[in-house]
Amino acid sequence: CHHRTKWRCPECHISCTSWNTVSSHLWREHGIDIELYSCDHCSYKTNSLTRLLNLHRRIHSEERPFLCDVCGKGFKTTKQLRNHKSWHKLKEKSKTEIAEKLVTCITCGRGFTCARLMRLHVQVVHKRLKPYLCYICGHSAANKSSLRSHLSLHTGLRPYSCDECDYTTRDHNNLRRHKMRHSGIKRYKCPLCSYSSIQASTYKTHILKKHPEQQDGLLYRCEICPFNTVKKENLLTHSARHEVLKTQDTNAN
Repeated sequence: CHHRTKWRCPECHISCTSWNTVSSHLWREHGIDIELYSCDHCSYKTNSLTRLLNLHRRIHSEERPFLCDVCGKGFKTTKQLRNHKSWHKLKEKSKTEIAEKLVTCITCGRGFTCARLMRLHVQVVHKRLKPYLCYICGHSAANKSSLRSHLSLHTGLRPYSCDECDYTTRDHNNLRRHKMRHSGIKRYKCPLCSYSSIQASTYKTHILKKHPEQQDGLLYRCEICPFNTVKKENLLTHSARHEVLKTQDTNAN
């Protein structure tokens, strides 16, 4: 494995700069577990005990210790909190200001808050790259979470379980939505009838189907294209994309 300060994978002989990188590669690409720390609740493995204890295990916990100082909403990680607070800042800016701060995809004009998200967008949407391979059947996935979800089809594991009923799932987002049903909290309430929903998407569908003649007062609409949404911040981000495209057209001419 070790040759001239580089480490090589014994399976495919790819070169790596450290043993930690090799051990992660062996698990991700070849399904070989060497010196990895394992989660007790799901199939997640990592070479970092700190990452397992302080980051990953929060997924399985309902604790949300990181609170937004604007609205009080709690989050499991500081990264989630930072992303949330960026929405508060977004509401205070104009479409032009938002457009100036976005990192833009040169292919489609979509804007992102950071270069990393833009690169992921290009790889998945435009280049159609799916670099994460299932070591059992060869299925390819665009990201690690999709691969983990796929692997659970082979293992039969449904690691996320409800503590109030016997519901289990492969996806922690499905569990989050399921638990909202137990709580009885339905954030989206129709002002025209008794309908309420736990998700924005189903609320929007209700408005479009049941109250099509009154949807203008209930949905935020783009003035340029047919896009509509129940969230003002989504419209701001969408409108900023038009500003980016307009700027690109102006510069091109």
